[in-house]
Amino acid sequence: MNRPSVTYFGIEMRVCVDQVDGTNASGAVYSRRLNAPMQFSDLISLFLQLDDLMNQQRFPEAYQSLRTFSDEKHYLPPDLAAEDPNSGMDEEFVHSIYGKHYTFSIYVASRRSATWQGALRLLDNIDTIPFSSMLSLLHLIEENVICAPPTVPSLQTSPYFLS
Repeated sequence: MNRPSVTYFGIEMRVCVDQVDGTNASGAVYSRRLNAPMQFSDLISLFLQLDDLMNQQRFPEAYQSLRTFSDEKHYLPPDLAAEDPNSGMDEEFVHSIYGKHYTFSIYVASRRSATWQGALRLLDNIDTIPFSSMLSLLHLIEENVICAPPTVPSLQTSPYFLS
């Protein structure tokens, strides 16, 4: 039976942290919003790519645009975003993937005041913590992921990376 992937908080973006180096994390994001895993090398690239993904799919729609004085930059590799926000990777596959260090899910429900609002779901203890800005999300990730000991339930390897 297929569960709907859209929740009160938005569409799940599962973040698999594979490496933590000091105060930084790297890994991949898996979601119905993506055609393939989205690699990130640090938390800034994670935020920039996720914002670019939401801009391309126009979901959730930004309430205002940031002013820019240069050409628009795209941080997301071409063809990585699914055409429809709920038509990318298989949902069961997304739920079966875990990072080598930690796994959590980000749900973005809205983008008001040029930032994100939603929830962070910690998979090791099933807590869902709301956030009202990207800065508060960054603090939650630093507190609960970067500074946390590794937790890896039934690690599975992604078929996207098998040679």
